[in-house]
Amino acid sequence: RALGPLGKGQYAFIQQFIGILAIVLNLGLPTSNVYFVAKKKVTPQTAFANSIMLILPTTLIGSVITLFFFMSPFRGQINYSNTLFVASLLLFVTTTLFGWLNAVLVGAYGLKPQGLATIAQSVVLILGAGIVALFGTVRIIDMLFLAVISQAAGIGVLCCFDLSITSINAFDRFSFKSMIRYSFKAYFIDVANFLHLRQDILILGWLSTSAQVGQYSVAVSFAEVVRYMPIIIGSAFFAEISRY
Repeated sequence: RALGPLGKGQYAFIQQFIGILAIVLNLGLPTSNVYFVAKKKVTPQTAFANSIMLILPTTLIGSVITLFFFMSPFRGQINYSNTLFVASLLLFVTTTLFGWLNAVLVGAYGLKPQGLATIAQSVVLILGAGIVALFGTVRIIDMLFLAVISQAAGIGVLCCFDLSITSINAFDRFSFKSMIRYSFKAYFIDVANFLHLRQDILILGWLSTSAQVGQYSVAVSFAEVVRYMPIIIGSAFFAEISRY
């Protein structure tokens, strides 16, 4: 809200693009991570190691798509800069890592790690925005880097919850193939659902002004508060039912 309608619209536009990119390129592994860990088919360490093996290729693909997006007419009213590209790519990487690691811990321990990580993310983002505001006007690039830092804080909390989970030496090719096969059952549904819920921001950004996107995104954010509790309950049910 500190960015005003124009800045909020551009910030929301970039966020939605990165969010969709992360959903498309995570290959549905968050679903597999919850199921395979909760079912005790793989250890949390193996699930995370199997996921982290994809971070380099997905980052390379994501960087190409992001660069193309910022260079194309689809970027709307956003002015490209190298700093914007770096911030967006870092946001993609941290968002993807958080999604994979969070899913592993939800499968292993339930919602407590996710709750702690989300609180840490919110605190970091709010405090960071306040500090930036004290020293001048809040800019889009500031909020993007704050989003990256907040995602990193969430990753840090998750890692501290179980330090052993970050071992990448537990990679297992056989279980990786099984997890990918399972994740593809839900992958296209996840992508379709996310596009259904988020494509409106992108369409409005292409066809209208960033200021209108900003006003629209604030209204949608208020509406999505109502959906948040059912989403949490659904995540808890999926993790619990997967144990049986």
